[in-house]
Amino acid sequence: MKRSGWTGLAIILLFSGVLVHSTFRQVQYQPQADEGHLLAYASRVAQGGLRVWPELFKDYLAGAETNQYHPSPTRLTTILAQAAAVRLRGPEFRSLSELSLASFLAFLAVMFAGLYRTFGEKTALWTTLLLAVSPLHMGMARRALGDSLTALLFTASFWLLLANLAKAPAKRWWLLSALYTAAFLSKESTLLLTPVSLVFLFWKARRGRAPTLLSVCAVSVIPAAAAFLLTGLAAGSFSIAWQTEWAFTHSAKLSRYAMLYDQGPWFLYLADLILLSPWVAFLYAGWLGHLTASREKEEFLWRWALLPVFFVAFTCLLPARNIRHLLLIEAPVRLGAVLFLQGLFGGWAGRGRRQELVMGAVVLMLASLDLKAFHDLFLVHRFYDPVSFWLLYWRGFLPQ
Repeated sequence: MKRSGWTGLAIILLFSGVLVHSTFRQVQYQPQADEGHLLAYASRVAQGGLRVWPELFKDYLAGAETNQYHPSPTRLTTILAQAAAVRLRGPEFRSLSELSLASFLAFLAVMFAGLYRTFGEKTALWTTLLLAVSPLHMGMARRALGDSLTALLFTASFWLLLANLAKAPAKRWWLLSALYTAAFLSKESTLLLTPVSLVFLFWKARRGRAPTLLSVCAVSVIPAAAAFLLTGLAAGSFSIAWQTEWAFTHSAKLSRYAMLYDQGPWFLYLADLILLSPWVAFLYAGWLGHLTASREKEEFLWRWALLPVFFVAFTCLLPARNIRHLLLIEAPVRLGAVLFLQGLFGGWAGRGRRQELVMGAVVLMLASLDLKAFHDLFLVHRFYDPVSFWLLYWRGFLPQ
C-alpha cells in the first residue's frame, strides 16, 4: 500500500474517531432498554467469569415475556467483548461506547484494506470517507450497544467469503466458518450471511463451477452447529439454550415497542435508507441501473451490488425489522455510490486532476449532508433508535 493510502486512512480514522468521541458526553443512555441489559450481562461476566453464564440464561427465561425482546445471553461474542471492555474501563455505559467506537474504526480499516486491494486507492478512500460520516454508523458508534461490533464481523466475513469464492484451500473455508460462528454469536441478524453465501456459491454453478461440499457446509451447517454448541455449553443445557432462542425469536410478537416501531412492509429498509441519506441511496440505485443496462459480467461487482437486494429479500425471515440492521448494508450502498460517480465523472470531466476535483467536491457535499443528518438525529433530537416514524417526523412528512 502506498504511503498516501495510509495517510488518507489515518486522517479519516482520526477525523471520525475524534468527532464521535467528542459527543460521548451528550449520549443519554437507556438503562431500561437494550443498553441496560447488555451492561448488566457484561458486568456480571466481567465479575464472575464464564461460570455465571448459565445464570444469565435462567434469569432471562424467568423474566417477564415483554422483557425477552431485549438482547438474550446467546450473544456470546458481543457479551464477551463487552465484558472485556468492562474489565478494562469499569462497569459503565461509556466502556461499552468506547468498544463500539473501536469496532467502528476497525470496520473502516477492514473496508479500506479490502477496497484498496480490489478497486484501488482512490475508490477505497472515497468509500471509506462516506462510510466514516454515515449517520447511522456514527450514531451507533457512540451507543452502549453491540451493533458496530456486529457490522465489523459481518463485513470481515463477507470479504473473506469473496476471497474464498475464487479458489481457496480447505483451511481457508474452516477459517471462514470460525468467523461466521463469531458473527452468528454477535447478533441474530448476521444469520443472513448463510442464505446470501449460498446464493453466491450456487451462482458459480451456472458457469460450470459447482461449489464443493466443504464450501457449502462452511457457510451454513458448520457455523450454525458450532454456534449452537457453544450456546448450549454457555447455558449449561442445550434444552435451555433452545428455549432461550425460541423465546427471543417470538418475543417480537409480545413487545409493544416491537409492534409499534419494528414492524412494516418488505420495503421498510429501502424507505429508511432513503430517509437517512437520500442522495447516497439514489446514487446506489443509479449504479444498479448502470450495471443492468451495461450487462456487466464481472461477478465481483454484482456480488457487492446485490448484497443489499438479497438483504432486503431475506429480512422476511427475521421476526423484526430494526433500522440498526441497515449497518450491514451501508458498505455496499456507499461503494455503489462512489463507483457510479467515478463512472459518471470519468466520461464527463475526463481523467486526471479535473475528475478528482469534481469527484472530491461531490463527495464532500455528500459528507456534509450526512454530517448534518447525524447532528440533527443524534445530537439535536437525541434519537435512540431513529426508526421510520422518527425519520418521517424529522424529514417533515409527519405533523410537527
